[in-house]
Amino acid sequence: MTKLPDKLPPYYSPRISSELPDCSSPLTFDTYSRCSMRCQYCFSHAQKDVNPGTKDAPLQGVNVEKLFSMVDGTSNTKEGKLFHKYFFSEEFLFHWGGLADSFCHYERKYGTSYEILEGLLERKYPMMFSSKGPAITDDSYVQLFEKYKKQNTMAFQFSIVTADDELAKKVEPGVPSPTERFENMKVLSDMGYWTILRLRPFIIGVTDESLPELLQKAYESGAKAISTEFYAMDHRCVGSMRKATENMGRLMGVDNVFKYFHNLSPKERGGYCRLNRLVKEPFVKYMYKFCLEHDMVFACSDPDFKELCMTQNCCGLPPHGLHSTNSMNNWSTQQMTAAVMEARIAYHKTGKCNLINFNGVYKSTDWIFDDIALSHMDIGCTKYPYAIRKQLTLRHLLQDKWNNLKSYANARNYFHGKVMPCGVDETDNLVYQYNPSDYEARWVDEGINLAYDWRDTHGSKD
Repeated sequence: MTKLPDKLPPYYSPRISSELPDCSSPLTFDTYSRCSMRCQYCFSHAQKDVNPGTKDAPLQGVNVEKLFSMVDGTSNTKEGKLFHKYFFSEEFLFHWGGLADSFCHYERKYGTSYEILEGLLERKYPMMFSSKGPAITDDSYVQLFEKYKKQNTMAFQFSIVTADDELAKKVEPGVPSPTERFENMKVLSDMGYWTILRLRPFIIGVTDESLPELLQKAYESGAKAISTEFYAMDHRCVGSMRKATENMGRLMGVDNVFKYFHNLSPKERGGYCRLNRLVKEPFVKYMYKFCLEHDMVFACSDPDFKELCMTQNCCGLPPHGLHSTNSMNNWSTQQMTAAVMEARIAYHKTGKCNLINFNGVYKSTDWIFDDIALSHMDIGCTKYPYAIRKQLTLRHLLQDKWNNLKSYANARNYFHGKVMPCGVDETDNLVYQYNPSDYEARWVDEGINLAYDWRDTHGSKD
């Protein structure tokens, strides 16, 4: 077993999410550069395993003092000043847990997440956690959550992909059992926190075996939302990740997992193989109906069926403006999740197919989209020569994806035809139109309410 160092080299986090085009919470953060748990489906592991800069890098940790200098506006670095200006000064939602679990077994040795958590709670800073790690439910953390529960500045996503404790051991080695995670969810729900079942990834052949039990246990544990995304396969997976993917195939009951994903995934999305809509439909239907029947928020991070979101936040926070704590509403609606959700509601209420314009989605002119100093934080920028890269903004990079129909990240390709180009606007950007799917007519005929708007019964629109 590798001996952990007593002091960790620096890890540079927070960052702007690479999923900016359709992400409501682009201020994303990890305490550590990697995770001690061994989930066989980990997309982050796949990405880091093929990147020469991260493949064999030692474990790294965030510098707490540097982080709080960003939060408090005392940083002397260019990066620190930018993060304070656009995020921390506005108390923008701090999304904790993007590429590693900050509350895994490493946390029990180093305690860095606890130190950060305590400091952010003292500052009443809004946070959303994505975790299945064991440390977050240690007594010291629970006491902290209890102490600050009245200010209600935290939301918790509990990652659970099966209700079967024995199966979970094979899929997620080193992770607390689903039973333990539901118990922990209940503790935080009872404190009054917004808790979410993070059913990500939904693994066909694994998750569906106990889906009714999984959703029912989440509901009984106080979860107010379900956030889902289906297991996908990165065709670049090599080394240990390739072995993990082969193991996933065996757990799913698939003879050749690589052939399975290549044959059933739309080619427009490139090498990140996401199964097509028809394969996913029956499971999405079950989850959506469950949320309707149990007054839960359905949120879909998967590009397929993202239009069914009941919130503009695909992680599962309530619709914008409807959390009881004002600062917990500080996340962005300027992204495509919001656009396709509104288009679905409009179509089923009025019969009209919304037009979606670039400047209508990314409308802010004084936020991160237009600061030239931030473009280097998007990995897509690296394809440009240095002289050009120095002149780009995040808006330029978003426009490149928006208008390039050959790009895997183009809206038509990413959503697999859910929005279709229908012209150009006065600024020469493509205009997209909502494209109703066959499933929508079938579901409506069955009596499923696709005009449902959570805001109609829980509060007014912004």
